[in-house]
Amino acid sequence: MSTYQFIHIETYGLHSAEVSKRSNSQKNIARKITISEVISEAIRDPLSCLHIKNPQNPTMIYGSFPTTLIPEIEKLASTSKDPLGRKIRKDAQLLLAGICSYPVQFNSTEFNKTNFERWTKLTLDFLISEYGDNLKSCLIHLDEEFPHIHFYAIPPVINGSVHIRSIHCGMASRDKIPDGDKGSGKMRKILYRNSMQEFQNRYYDRVASRVGQLRFGPKRIRRARRDHIEVQRTASALSSARDFMDNYNSALAQHSQREAELNQKNLRLIQLLYL
Repeated sequence: MSTYQFIHIETYGLHSAEVSKRSNSQKNIARKITISEVISEAIRDPLSCLHIKNPQNPTMIYGSFPTTLIPEIEKLASTSKDPLGRKIRKDAQLLLAGICSYPVQFNSTEFNKTNFERWTKLTLDFLISEYGDNLKSCLIHLDEEFPHIHFYAIPPVINGSVHIRSIHCGMASRDKIPDGDKGSGKMRKILYRNSMQEFQNRYYDRVASRVGQLRFGPKRIRRARRDHIEVQRTASALSSARDFMDNYNSALAQHSQREAELNQKNLRLIQLLYL
């Protein structure tokens, strides 16, 4: 059965920041969790995963164990400046953290280990292509309803300054327009939304579509169940077709390489004959 993709990114600071949330036309102020808090939950610190029925240690698949990132970020905060040359604020966002979920229950009969392993590899390849050397850590959780990958990236220091937008595509697009200019608020929101949609599209093209997952779920686009089932079948067929083309292109590349090597050998023989 085809499912739909899930990838989400968020930013965090060493110290808590207040964020505004609107609910029922009311504006509420909430405290955003810190870097140490989000990492504590990921590594299954006993006091930070009380919502998990049977916590299990995560499996590292890339980079360093997340706790090693905290001293690195603290050093970054104490030795760098913001883009305006000022001392970095205590609540500055210095960690990009994300989650990619594999939307099939780990212990269900529908769980396909081979497909899950392929999804894991494709997801890791995608994250490396998106964040490069700034990607510092990736781990897998198998102790919740759906298996999922947590990943962490740290912004680079550029000319002595650091800003999270250098690794957050949405913020980078939004900040092309200075905040405070007339009409800038609306345009900044549009640029941010468009960039994040492109991010989701890239993940679909490079990962989700290759493991039979859909871009959107049925509720998002108000699709009838029978239509959704048909789209699921199409997604599975597309995934199989992509597999076939990947294997075909790989075999073609190997054949071309062997043919080139053979031609080179024949050329050397001809040269020896006429020396």
